[in-house]
Amino acid sequence: MKKQNKTTAKVLFNLDDYKKSVWDLDRFRKDFLAHLGNNKLFEYDNLDEIIYHSLEMLHPINKKLKNTEKSIEQMAGVVLDHFRHKNIKEASIYRIGDGVKELVSTSKDIMAQPYKKRYLEHILRLKKVPKPIYEDLKNDAETHLLNINQNIQYYTNLKFIKEFKEKDKKPSNHSERTCLDYYFRCNEEQQKIIDFIFGGGLKERAIAKSTLYPISIPTSFILGHYDFPYYSAYEYSRGYFNHNLIDKCGHRLTEFPMDNENSMEKLYESDKRKFYKLYFRKYDKNEVFREIDYHLSLLPLSTDRKAIIEELKYLINRKRWISFYGLALSQIEGIFSEMLKYINSNKISEKSLFYKVNSLRDFYNLSTYYFDYFQYHIPELRNKYSHGVLDGGEKENLNSFDLLLDIKFLLKVFTELESPYIRLSNIVLKQDYQINTIDDVSIMFDLINALKPEHRKELKEKLDAFFKMQLIENCHLEYLLYSVSEDINNRANSLKEAFDKTFAGKVSLSESSYIEMKEYFNDEKNIEILNDEMRMYDTQFENYHLFNVFYKNYNKKLPKLNVELRKLIEKVFKTDFDLLNKSSLLFSLMK
Repeated sequence: MKKQNKTTAKVLFNLDDYKKSVWDLDRFRKDFLAHLGNNKLFEYDNLDEIIYHSLEMLHPINKKLKNTEKSIEQMAGVVLDHFRHKNIKEASIYRIGDGVKELVSTSKDIMAQPYKKRYLEHILRLKKVPKPIYEDLKNDAETHLLNINQNIQYYTNLKFIKEFKEKDKKPSNHSERTCLDYYFRCNEEQQKIIDFIFGGGLKERAIAKSTLYPISIPTSFILGHYDFPYYSAYEYSRGYFNHNLIDKCGHRLTEFPMDNENSMEKLYESDKRKFYKLYFRKYDKNEVFREIDYHLSLLPLSTDRKAIIEELKYLINRKRWISFYGLALSQIEGIFSEMLKYINSNKISEKSLFYKVNSLRDFYNLSTYYFDYFQYHIPELRNKYSHGVLDGGEKENLNSFDLLLDIKFLLKVFTELESPYIRLSNIVLKQDYQINTIDDVSIMFDLINALKPEHRKELKEKLDAFFKMQLIENCHLEYLLYSVSEDINNRANSLKEAFDKTFAGKVSLSESSYIEMKEYFNDEKNIEILNDEMRMYDTQFENYHLFNVFYKNYNKKLPKLNVELRKLIEKVFKTDFDLLNKSSLLFSLMK
């Protein structure tokens, strides 16, 4: 073991300041790693050094600590004992699979381990030395910074950007507006990378990847998918920071297997004719039109818009490519205009396609990947066509095929928007949709409440018919209510007991009023304890929250319930309404 200079150690933590709870153990670990993270944690070459220095910082054990195996073992035991990890009750852990039970470990196995090892795993929860992980992450982040700086230099050297910086010149055409957007993007990304490297995020990620987690977590978290909290870290982001590299093909390949996408994208750039020959071998034009028709059956497009799309079918079937091309270009903006009607936003722009696409970005979760093509490339094509500038491709089928697949893609996007109206439309119009729980009904109630008044009125008849068929005429609601009744009765007591034990003498799920509970959780520290100590109950809080939503909304949302059904609903929920109401509060805090 490397000899440490004990005289330079600085005591920062008193062990008695940390209670024996899980929350305080977590606080101790965070305090220690936060301090070392700002100092020497990423300089240590082995875990033994980290163990020794962490003990050296703790009063009063630092007084007896020596840099020997025996002393470190003893002092590690003191810390384990303080946090109740020294003596572990007998327990068996089984791995179950294919009907076979395999004994993994018992408390005897754990207690046979040296205190030092248990201190490392259960107190510090480290499995790797952070230093090499930190250095690898730092090298990668610096490469990302170099790449984005090169893009910034490219845009800075453009004549318009120079005039913008020097004279605050406004963009006078689509090309200048595009370059300005990308210049801003690159600058914002540069700042994100700098903040990550120097603002603590890089160190936090290195610690996260060094941590031994007591529960199963997604492998992707450990393997690097979450290493960098900015977009330019990923290979497929190049076109997002360089307008010359906008992806013009990816949105056409969403039905293709991922291992085919790269080769198809390269083929699109090198030989578009061959690309479409292969594409339509897998998906012929009739299948494309069938998918368009399916989306049209679900979407609230205007009658005129649907008629125009029917006209597009006529033109493409008769190979009238120039007519199809011009009409299809205008319909891309038209579909974005239709989408804007059904999102809940105060920032909707009714200006050109450029601004309409921007208004919708927050309502489609894949917009970062696919919307640049529509915001920056399609307006260029429209400008050329409007000014009579044809490159020859408009007379052939290839550019028309581009626009046909653009329209198919946008109609699919329409059905996937983060919009209460669209989500409800998808539910009530799908023939195979089935309500399985009260939760499903409550989620629909929340969506109805989020509708704009005119949309609520527009959907009312369809929703009434849907609820009548799915819940009332077949007595399905009655069955769901009896299931809920058993669920509430079986689980409420254990939830109350666990909560009241966690917050003993402070606030009670059983006795405290809603107002008292709300006031208690105005304190962020209490919310942290709630999230740490009650996390295993978050699903139950969510269930009760949804029961609460159902009880508060059923009277106005469900059509023509008979007296017996109303009495059953009251019987199931009213006695536990206080619990449901408080659970809604706690669920919102745990989110």
